[in-house]
Amino acid sequence: MSMQTKAMEILNIEYPIIQGPMSWITNADFVSRISNAGGLGVLGANAGQHQKADNAIDAAKKMQIEIQKAKKLTDKSFAINIVMHDAMDDITDYVQQMLKVSFAEDIKYYVTVGVPNKIVFDEIKHHGGIIIHRPITPTIENMMQAEANGADILVATGCEAGGSLPQQQLTTAEIIKRVIQHIHVPLFAAGGINSIDDINALSSYQIGGLFMGTLFIATKESPISESAKDLIISSKSGDLISVSSKLRSINTSKAQQLHNIYVDKSNPVDVNTEIKKLCGMKTGMLDGNIEGGIVSVNNHIDSISKRVSVDEIIAEFGEYLRERIS
Repeated sequence: MSMQTKAMEILNIEYPIIQGPMSWITNADFVSRISNAGGLGVLGANAGQHQKADNAIDAAKKMQIEIQKAKKLTDKSFAINIVMHDAMDDITDYVQQMLKVSFAEDIKYYVTVGVPNKIVFDEIKHHGGIIIHRPITPTIENMMQAEANGADILVATGCEAGGSLPQQQLTTAEIIKRVIQHIHVPLFAAGGINSIDDINALSSYQIGGLFMGTLFIATKESPISESAKDLIISSKSGDLISVSSKLRSINTSKAQQLHNIYVDKSNPVDVNTEIKKLCGMKTGMLDGNIEGGIVSVNNHIDSISKRVSVDEIIAEFGEYLRERIS
């Protein structure tokens, strides 16, 4: 059995394609459309929201409402994003509350991001869940640890990615080559996958599937603002700048300001604090305040030239992958 076939069986999906969970810029409608098209939609942090939650309980209640909306829109598999920070042997109140509502709603699929926290993994497994784990900075060690702790699928992210960036300059192909021989579960590729050519660049490796964000956020169904979609479609990779060690953006007025703070080591302002004031990607991408925010995308955006539908992307990429394993 190929790793792609195995991944599709594990996730109960038609095509081995997972939508990357992006904070603020997913909602029930968007996620259900991806799942209905044959991929795995994922509700990211702050899904369906336009205001910050007051606390962990409030955030979880809002996520529960979004889960319930998604259930009415699809009977296919969809997942919840659980973000885990540095602690390997602790569980934050935020994560605990998210797990509580997810278990109450009988969610089966979890995209965990960060460290392979065994306490969290054990909780999910105890409730019959399936774990798709993505380390921010993938290494042989943290991939093997995640598998040992119970991950069913792993995600290798290269430096081409949008969103939270790996803290190493290894491309998607390079990191896959480095880790794939050390793990035994399906490995999904993430980072800079916007075209069939990008898939072909990974053809030497028996990957389990694709983990994609940027291409989906430029679709007709994406909840980001129309002005953000226009900017993504009209921009090229040369328009991207680093706004911190963890994030890149298309060059907007705010992005340039953040970039200047980031590169000026004598500047006492903490750039990550400034990004938090924007609620990350919310201001620029969800609210549509382009010049006052950041628009984070992968560095292969040259190949995104028009709005297409979720169905078109999944059909094109999914059928291409299917031909390769048939």
